[in-house]
Amino acid sequence: MINSYQQFLKCHSLGNDFILFDWSNLAYQKTEDVIKHPDWPRKIKEICRRNYSIGADGVLIIRKINEGPLEILLFNQDGSRAEKCLNGLRCVTYYLAEQKKHKGTMLLSMGQEIHPCKVDTDGSEIIIKNSHYKKPLEITLRDKKFLGHVVEIGNPHFVIFDTVELEWLRENGNFFEQHSAFPNRTNVEFVIRHEIDETTPTTFEVLIYERGCGITLASGSGAAAVAKVLSQLGLIEIGQEFIIKMPGGSIKTTISINQEIIQKAKATIVFSGNLNQTVIPAHAGIQTLA
Repeated sequence: MINSYQQFLKCHSLGNDFILFDWSNLAYQKTEDVIKHPDWPRKIKEICRRNYSIGADGVLIIRKINEGPLEILLFNQDGSRAEKCLNGLRCVTYYLAEQKKHKGTMLLSMGQEIHPCKVDTDGSEIIIKNSHYKKPLEITLRDKKFLGHVVEIGNPHFVIFDTVELEWLRENGNFFEQHSAFPNRTNVEFVIRHEIDETTPTTFEVLIYERGCGITLASGSGAAAVAKVLSQLGLIEIGQEFIIKMPGGSIKTTISINQEIIQKAKATIVFSGNLNQTVIPAHAGIQTLA
């Protein structure tokens, strides 16, 4: 269990990995002082830098606001703040259930939405109540036209059905992420193939290019965005279980009659540790958290 601001957990869901800080026992204003300090984005980049520090796709923070649900914050690898990260939420759910012994369904706040979450033998289940299909959009890259779909899952997504290789996406993903059609940038998902087998759930294979991170092994909100488009296009039925398969693993997904997206996948705590004071030095706000 984490007891101070310097203690952290390293966790992942489907290879989408995070540094987790539990600041739920700290005063809200003190946590605000830390995350709004001008040096904070640089510190995020430092501790997320692979091979030189802990290394991660992002940083998760759990904090308490009054008597409401716990609030979960995410900061991307580049130091920017993200509205939503469902794999991160899955990791938090697992941590709260396994180490803080929360039982049954918990309500967790992320990106201005309250998510019902729980852990069972099949993994961490998350329900996404608010998802919005916006519009189809065609973007041209080097004379090739890509027809994609703009989706909002509390954060922006652009879902494209096309067969590309991972290295191609690594080189070209930022073109879509930073396209002028997306003034706040966007997450990008390529649905590269799908498999239909009468004996197993239909599987859709997806590659991910995350805003603020680049290529990642998986994305929970990306998988939810793909699910929303599949439903919009009539490629899956209400109540049908299907699989979103990403390089890091698979998410079991169902869409309810109320258009809630229900996801289930595993999360794991890898190790715990303490930050050296030189990594996050005692500056305004932080020294009050010790």
